[in-house]
Amino acid sequence: MSNEYFSHELGKLWGNFLSLDAVLRVFLGRLPNAAPHGVPYGTDMYSLPVGTEIPESDMLNMEYFSVLVDRYNKAVISHKLGGTIDSALVDLRNALAHGFVSTDVKEG
Repeated sequence: MSNEYFSHELGKLWGNFLSLDAVLRVFLGRLPNAAPHGVPYGTDMYSLPVGTEIPESDMLNMEYFSVLVDRYNKAVISHKLGGTIDSALVDLRNALAHGFVSTDVKEG
């Protein structure tokens, strides 16, 4: 496997994790108990003065990916929607995000 191919495929995988993070945040932000959206729809965030405080919402909070997955799984179970996310994805995402590498090839 070439380095170019590997990096391309790894980039696609990472892009999917970023997309999943965003979709989880949108889903959680639409639940009945979601934090209110403090920024009106259509607000040009780039026109706000530097230092403007934006109210926290499900889209803007700093929750870990593991927390998002846990909240999502609890919500789909409580609303009987099915389709939970396997927590093993959290381990894979964290390994990629934090640069953990493993191999079965012995050094030497």
